[in-house]
Amino acid sequence: MPGAANNPYYVMEKGGRILRVPANFSANSASVFLDLSDVVETGGEGGVFSMAFHPDYPEQPYVYVSYLVEEEGYITRISRFTSVDGLVTTDEKTLFNLPQSPSPFGRGSIHNGGTLAFGPDGYLYMSVGDDKRTMAAGKTDNLYGTIIRLDINSGETYTIPTDNPYDNEIFAYGFRNPWRISFDRLTGDLWAGDVGEECFEEINRVEIGRNYGWPNWEADVCGPGGCSGENTLPVYQYHTRPQCSSGNSITGGYIYRGSLNPTLTGKYIYGDYQTGLVWAFDPAKGFNEDLFVDSRSAGIASFGEDNQGEIFHIDIVTGVISRIETRSNTGGVAGPPEKLSDTGCFAALGNTVSPAAGVLAYDVAQPFWSDDAEKQRFLAIPSGSAFSVNDQGDWELPVGGVLIKHFRRAGENIETRFVVRYTNGSYGTYTYEWTEVDDAVLVGVDGKI
Repeated sequence: MPGAANNPYYVMEKGGRILRVPANFSANSASVFLDLSDVVETGGEGGVFSMAFHPDYPEQPYVYVSYLVEEEGYITRISRFTSVDGLVTTDEKTLFNLPQSPSPFGRGSIHNGGTLAFGPDGYLYMSVGDDKRTMAAGKTDNLYGTIIRLDINSGETYTIPTDNPYDNEIFAYGFRNPWRISFDRLTGDLWAGDVGEECFEEINRVEIGRNYGWPNWEADVCGPGGCSGENTLPVYQYHTRPQCSSGNSITGGYIYRGSLNPTLTGKYIYGDYQTGLVWAFDPAKGFNEDLFVDSRSAGIASFGEDNQGEIFHIDIVTGVISRIETRSNTGGVAGPPEKLSDTGCFAALGNTVSPAAGVLAYDVAQPFWSDDAEKQRFLAIPSGSAFSVNDQGDWELPVGGVLIKHFRRAGENIETRFVVRYTNGSYGTYTYEWTEVDDAVLVGVDGKI
């Protein structure tokens, strides 16, 4: 509930119940806040999707809930309930209905999206999946594969905000399944985790009127609709599997603004449903940190944020909700060092660049010309690991491996480049610019010309 730190928490269950849990997390004191189990369709990716208090609560004593219902077909619904002192009444008011197709994999519906969130403008936003109607997404004449925006403070149900870009509910479009969206409580930026199909999972910073590519694009590669039309690239993307086949599913989270984990401030906390991996992505540096090395389990359905900006990890398989605290993970990586000397990869920097122990110099059989620059190459891989060759004949750096290329021209050091293989299998690239005789500084994520 908005407001004080000791206000109760609310937990949504796929089966239709919403529980009210006291701030001390005493499970035996939980009570049923709302029970929609008689009307909610739980098949496929159905169930209760999301819940949001009115931004002026309790002066405006309303709670908004999105869920899947079956009424002569499947429907994603937004309903309003009246809540006084956190206790709900039964006066449901249906505000919005969107027909959904049955799942091709069985009873229910998939790619519904369904996150409700109030923006700093006071409007109600909801993420909408493509409903597996792949080629219907990427258009502005229907609501599939979009993020919609509604004015719920005028009209009997809602009205369309006057500055919505397409004279309908659409705020932005071109998504496959933006299962979870959130607003940065400091900047007001809208973030979405969009579930990919064959190649990539996406983190998007969502802006009004933008097309985020699907189905013509998946991240920066061709989608099923072909490489055509506008494509607003994600802020970050990661591979599903080496051969670009389906397998992973991003669960979007929040930009961290709490106090328990100062090293996470400003980073986007998110996870992967199928692998159980949880990461902190730093938008300023483009660096993706693996938060939890141990005790992973598949089933991250969502993340939650409390009134203090602390973030919770919700696992639908184990039924466990955990508050994220990194103090027990002091060995985590905070990001690439700001200076080359702090990488630990070199024993000496200056006119002579010498690798540290365990970092090996190598050369290539056929170097190419680089504006008369001299190049040195180094590599380091974890003990016991090895390079591999994929089905396309390309060499793959083992997880935890590092490749380094150092450039020197006319007797002066210019830059030192890194390629790093993360624990999630994706790659990161970094460049250090030499600003001193014996050191170089990290170039920002936007690069430098």
